[in-house]
Amino acid sequence: MQDLLSVLFYVRKSKDKNATHATIYLRITYDGKRAEASTLRKAPLSKWNSKANKVIGSSIEAKQINRNLDIIKNRIYEIYQKLLEKGEEITAVGIKNEYLGNSDDNKSILSNV
Repeated sequence: MQDLLSVLFYVRKSKDKNATHATIYLRITYDGKRAEASTLRKAPLSKWNSKANKVIGSSIEAKQINRNLDIIKNRIYEIYQKLLEKGEEITAVGIKNEYLGNSDDNKSILSNV
């Protein structure tokens, strides 16, 4: 079986029915297992294209959001490539944690307590 990495962006609407913007979330799928995280970015609901995973339009806001999503996607693939080169175990949660900076490499003073 071939191991595949998939990166998907989607919006999650708030409970407020009058909301015009929604938070964009990141879903990483590897080997059939999923991990999700917020991108901390908001997009206008009326301009979100769920098939293309981006904001429609040529406004400055749309271009900026789409550029940020491309940067996130590229960073996820860089992390995946780094894990492949090191020969480490690859999981969707592991890639997400590395992206968010929650990896074991980040030691703090409190971790020794």
